[in-house]
Amino acid sequence: MIKMSYNKPDEKSISLFFRAIANIKRFRILVTLNEKGPMCVSQLEDLLDIEQSDLSHNLKCLLNCKFVNREYRGKEKVYSINDYMRGLINSINNHIGTYENYIKSCDILNVKETKNSNKLGIIKNR
Repeated sequence: MIKMSYNKPDEKSISLFFRAIANIKRFRILVTLNEKGPMCVSQLEDLLDIEQSDLSHNLKCLLNCKFVNREYRGKEKVYSINDYMRGLINSINNHIGTYENYIKSCDILNVKETKNSNKLGIIKNR
């Protein structure tokens, strides 16, 4: 495991970090790589049913943020999850598994979701 120095992150870095993993496609990529191990783009594309261009765009973001690693095996690019992200994804999944009902029933989050959905013209039934 690589030892890294720790500097207190600024608010923008924190915001960008959570923005990166809040994107559901990027989160699904991270979870898949965490569960299935290293994969090439075509394997991820088939498994996640995400178009290749969209998948590549999101992998580039994850790679730029150092959430995933990339290595070449012949002509194929093979992606794997970074060790630090592996621990974080496991913690997130454990937390959601334990507290899912509380998260889903949070009025503050649900109000924001409803407001955002209405901006998109989506009507939610209550």
